[in-house]
Amino acid sequence: SLTQPHPFRLLQITEWLLLGIAAVQELPWQTIVYSANPFPEEGLMAFATYWLSLLLSLIVLGFLGLRLPTGATPIKWVYISVQFGLILYANIYWLSPLLTPYLVVAIRGWLIFRNPGRRWIAGLTFALALSSVGVLLHGFHIYSYGSYDIEINETDVEIDETFQHDSHSDIDFNSPEVEFTPFPSNEIALLVDGVTGFLFCGLVLAFVLMLVNALLAERSSRQQLTTAHQQLHRYALRIEDQATLQERNRIAREIHDAVGHNLTALRIQLENAVFFYQADPEKTETHLQTAQQLAAKALKEIRYSVSTLHSDPLQGKTISEALQALCYEFQRQVSGEFHYSLQINTPITKEVSTTVYRLVQEALTNIMKHSQAYQIKLEIQTDSDILWLMIGDDGKGFDLTQATAGFGLKSMHERAIAIGGQLHISTAPSQGCQLTAKIPLTKVMS
Repeated sequence: SLTQPHPFRLLQITEWLLLGIAAVQELPWQTIVYSANPFPEEGLMAFATYWLSLLLSLIVLGFLGLRLPTGATPIKWVYISVQFGLILYANIYWLSPLLTPYLVVAIRGWLIFRNPGRRWIAGLTFALALSSVGVLLHGFHIYSYGSYDIEINETDVEIDETFQHDSHSDIDFNSPEVEFTPFPSNEIALLVDGVTGFLFCGLVLAFVLMLVNALLAERSSRQQLTTAHQQLHRYALRIEDQATLQERNRIAREIHDAVGHNLTALRIQLENAVFFYQADPEKTETHLQTAQQLAAKALKEIRYSVSTLHSDPLQGKTISEALQALCYEFQRQVSGEFHYSLQINTPITKEVSTTVYRLVQEALTNIMKHSQAYQIKLEIQTDSDILWLMIGDDGKGFDLTQATAGFGLKSMHERAIAIGGQLHISTAPSQGCQLTAKIPLTKVMS
């Protein structure tokens, strides 16, 4: 679209008020109030014509503010030029300059242009307002009210008489006995009023443009904030979808690696039991016992996997209590020796507590599933601003270069980095595995 509605409704109403003030201000209130015959019969029609033309110009100027141009720069300058032309046309017929409409055009120019167009609009507004004051003074010299020293019949008589150029008088001013000497007091007073009005208009214009600039800056900031909020919302949805997908992959991997393996072995044992059912009852019983153990193990795997999905892993406990329960449950499920030491003597925020719990949980889960270790050791201790975590085992280890893409190790690194920590894994095939983490406490608590 080549145009748009006025962006600030309250500012548009202010523009209309300024135009209305200009229209009312041009009425000769002093003459209407204090003169018995303010408009001679031959001058009433001329005044009505002039004032109605002024009113029509201001109305058109007001309607031009309903929509502002958004097209090319030449179109915007044509829009501004038409409004300046209406103001200059209205100023032709009036002795007092119309300065407030220039404020309206300056506001609109400030809204539709950017720098340096705004500076041009401000300078042009000042120049045209100054020219209006100049035209006023020139018109006063021709049409003004005046004070004269009149010499009649060689006798000096000073008379201060106010009149218009078309007024009637009992004195024959064309008489050779009458000599006029213009007295410039009214012109000086008008000059002072004009300059004062111009300076006041300049200050008002500067204030209004500063106000409009502040409104535009506030609107731009609000739009940027809205855009940033929408972008963050999209990022949050994307991260949520990605996290959901990763969690689904992890659950699928756990089911495949642990539960799926046990169920496959269970199926084989049951098939063997059926095969030896009549030929060898002892083997059948052995296979059934093995199948029972595999079913129990698969059930434990399912329960353990479900427990890792709990939204609040601490469940209202302190980090020490939650880790104690986790270590106790792990000790019941592994056949090797498990030693742990928990020396947490510094208050820890919930964010750090949750991260530490998840790191230990994920590490113990990997050990139980893959390490086949006989010696497992966990140590946690804190000082004033650092939490140290170490988990080691003597299991079969793995090739770290081939396991970095795994979700478990990747999520552990991401959890530690998210709170400003560091995590390192040292392992090799047949050489066990050791995990160390350094997690700052003061950074998260500050």
